[in-house]
Amino acid sequence: MTNDPTSRLAHHLQSGDLREIAVVLVELERERGVVSFSELSDDPFAALETQNEFAVEYTDVAPDGCSVFGYYRASPPTIYVHPSVMGERDNFTLLHEYGHHVQRQHMQWADLWLSLPDWESARVNEAVADSFAAEVLMPEDRMPFSAGPLHARAIRDAHSGSRASRQALVMRAVELAPGSERAVVAITDLDGRVTFARSTCDEPAPRRGAIQPGLKVLVEQALQGDGFASGAMRDGIVAASGWAREDMIAEVALDHLGRYAFAVIRPETRYSLQRWEKVLHECPNPACEAVFEAGDSVTMCGRCEQPKCRECGTCSCERAQYRRCPDCNMELSVAESSGAVKHECW
Repeated sequence: MTNDPTSRLAHHLQSGDLREIAVVLVELERERGVVSFSELSDDPFAALETQNEFAVEYTDVAPDGCSVFGYYRASPPTIYVHPSVMGERDNFTLLHEYGHHVQRQHMQWADLWLSLPDWESARVNEAVADSFAAEVLMPEDRMPFSAGPLHARAIRDAHSGSRASRQALVMRAVELAPGSERAVVAITDLDGRVTFARSTCDEPAPRRGAIQPGLKVLVEQALQGDGFASGAMRDGIVAASGWAREDMIAEVALDHLGRYAFAVIRPETRYSLQRWEKVLHECPNPACEAVFEAGDSVTMCGRCEQPKCRECGTCSCERAQYRRCPDCNMELSVAESSGAVKHECW
């Protein structure tokens, strides 16, 4: 393979090696000289203050669709960060969004990913932005662990001895995993809610922002024990697509601050065939009773962690008691209850 960046990028895209695409983009961005990469690794926010290509703004609104708590707008170029109490996470978020900006600055790459089908270009763009952030925060000479099988304890221990963000560590662990590894590495809060996840292969990652019941149970066991737990996942995992798989096991290790957990999720048997099934939900509203799939386009309720009906917006939260017609027992609408509209019995 030549040293020509365009040829290298095309080769890596064809082979699916998105980390190597990020490596090439880091090289190109170093040559462009907009920021100091040594400073960028140590303090991303301070390093990016000196550039004048884009603005960095803070927002209280957490984004949908992106793998981190921020988003990028190309016109005018602006990075929006939803700040957390953890500076490490904000560093990864900022560099992830900077990765989106960088992908638009180098036409050798922009011409390639923009020529892909919409769904694939979005997926590749997000994955490259993740790898770009990990490459900056954790360059090859700062690796806190060596390549090998994935284990939650090893990832936890690497984080306790590193300044890198949890997200960057997860990205690096997945990228360094053996080619035969079939696993998903996730970061969860203490309720088992996934905040970040990456897969080593084509196994779908669990839905971000939703509680995975099996991880919730294992996190509770880790809290009651020595900070580690493993076993079969109750109810399996539900992916962002709405599909679910039950034959999964996981190991969970609490981070050194006891605020989050690292989880490594695998199929029960190494060579088992994929057994993903489409999950159908029935609307709990008796006046609707629609049956729908919970995919990417469905809104999840923040209280009950269940999808809202595509037809009427009802979730599994306990519904308020509405007035009913004394003659036909039908539930009255708000307008009918107020007398603004006359109810007609069926």
